[in-house]
Amino acid sequence: MCRYIDPNTNQAITDTVFQRAQPFSEGLAVVQVDGLYGYVDPFGKMVIPPTFEQASDFRQGMAEVFDGKQVALIDRQGREIIRTDFRRAIPVGPNVVMAIQDDKSQVQPGSDSYFFYRTRLWRPPEDEDVPVFSRAGLFDLKTGWIDTPPMRAFRPIPGSSDSFWFQIAEPGPTWNRYDWGLMRADGSWILPPQFLDVVPFGKGQSLALVAKGKERIGHDSNFGWELGHNTSGGEGILDAGGRWLGGQTYADVGLTKKREPLVFVEGDWMSIQMDGSLNPTEETPANFLLPNHGVFGYDIKSNERAYDDDPLTCEDGAAVLFSEKSDAPEADKRWSGHPYNLRWGLKDPQGHIMVPAEHRYISCPQHGVAMVPDFDRRQWCPIGSGQTHRTGSSCQDQLWTTMIREMVYAETLSADPFENSVRFWQKDLLSTLFPELVKPTEYH
Repeated sequence: MCRYIDPNTNQAITDTVFQRAQPFSEGLAVVQVDGLYGYVDPFGKMVIPPTFEQASDFRQGMAEVFDGKQVALIDRQGREIIRTDFRRAIPVGPNVVMAIQDDKSQVQPGSDSYFFYRTRLWRPPEDEDVPVFSRAGLFDLKTGWIDTPPMRAFRPIPGSSDSFWFQIAEPGPTWNRYDWGLMRADGSWILPPQFLDVVPFGKGQSLALVAKGKERIGHDSNFGWELGHNTSGGEGILDAGGRWLGGQTYADVGLTKKREPLVFVEGDWMSIQMDGSLNPTEETPANFLLPNHGVFGYDIKSNERAYDDDPLTCEDGAAVLFSEKSDAPEADKRWSGHPYNLRWGLKDPQGHIMVPAEHRYISCPQHGVAMVPDFDRRQWCPIGSGQTHRTGSSCQDQLWTTMIREMVYAETLSADPFENSVRFWQKDLLSTLFPELVKPTEYH
């Protein structure tokens, strides 16, 4: 169970009564009570009762909620603004949302695509996927659809409410060409689509990669993939108004661990100030990924073979435990000490056991909660410190990371879909630890 504390005094603001408690957004926070979601104010008072099956953060004075049948938008008093037939209605302006409307006639329940039209409001907007059978774009709550190119993805800019990044898909059967442009909340362009990759990082700024030449084919992957693999083109820092910091692009840009921008000039990394001036620095770039990414990923400290003392570590410092169990599937009992026999758990940065090593797979924790396969529910479910399971409404059918999109399918390791998902993630982890025994996961 969760509670809120004052960050200055470390004193409790609320009792420990919430099954889940989200960070505050526009003065309200999503909390879960008895499996349903509502909103509390900074004093811990429940201002919007927990009546929703799913709920998201407030943006532009509105929040998406889901009652199990339809997505609606509510205001800060909990009053319904509009009910929709959209899968997502992500606020991007005072009266404008990014709307995703699926053609469900093209989707068969139980198919891989089925999971992508199910409403999942816990996904932040920059993680949302737009399947090819969807109509996605900007929707004015008063006048209807705004005329824009087909929308592929949306990334808000922290610190800016007036503009956002909008990825378009060029018309065609494959939808494999797309660029990022900077758009105002009314649907007009600040900068038309021309960027291979953008990484919003705060203060109303974003890292951006503009390609050389007319041909631009993006890579649908984590934030910063193109920036991190750039071999040509200019990289720079743009403010929310579309102006280059320093008035130019550079050979390389990056962020420090404190999310401060760096530029590479004449063989050295330099810090760049708001006025564009450069200063020498001892800092070097950290990972491009934003804080909410890498939830399921591990930093493999050692590629040595089995039972190395070096643990697998997560972004928040938690480490993965493993132990050998005898209840492995029959196909895996042919090998003594085979890695599929391992069971997984977690310990905190101080070495205390968070989750005993009893699960066939476990993800890195986010806010103290990890994901494990629950074979009774046949879903991936949250688990907290001390093996505390969360309610079934928090479970999900598949365990996805942002690296996997709707056009990419995991290899088949079992005819049973749930067992296949468990084996897929086991293999993804074990192929790094035991490359001589387990081949890397495959996508097709």
